[in-house]
Amino acid sequence: MGRGYLAVDGGGSSSEFLLVGESGEELLHFFVGSTSKKSIGVEGAAANIAAGARRLLDYLESDGCALTEVRGVWGLSGCDSTSDQAEYEAMLVRAGLDLAYHHVVNDSLLVGGLFRSDGLLARVQSLLDVSVTRLDVSPVLGGITLTCDKIARA
Repeated sequence: MGRGYLAVDGGGSSSEFLLVGESGEELLHFFVGSTSKKSIGVEGAAANIAAGARRLLDYLESDGCALTEVRGVWGLSGCDSTSDQAEYEAMLVRAGLDLAYHHVVNDSLLVGGLFRSDGLLARVQSLLDVSVTRLDVSPVLGGITLTCDKIARA
């Protein structure tokens, strides 16, 4: 697989996980329940984060890859303050994820900060050590789809 990139859109009713490879090819795409502690409580959110992490780990193990090969951005509903962020980060750590490779933000930043030079795209490229050569933004079912022509190591 090489290096993989994980995007998580953690919502109040369901959460979407997308893992892509270095060339931008989709490797794994699945949904779990809500990861919003404000919708289902801390224990419910932690359980769904852990379920998503387990599914990711199972995929990586079956492909002979290490978790340290994956860089992730977790856009989570209910991550509204630094204390919320710390609580969500603790959930990721309990699920076996290393915060050196995974970053937690509020899910609204996935859209709200996208078009500013200091917005999410710039932050994601910096955090994940990649550059995106072209980005298409398409509205779908009340959300957006981001399509990259090429993802390359920066």
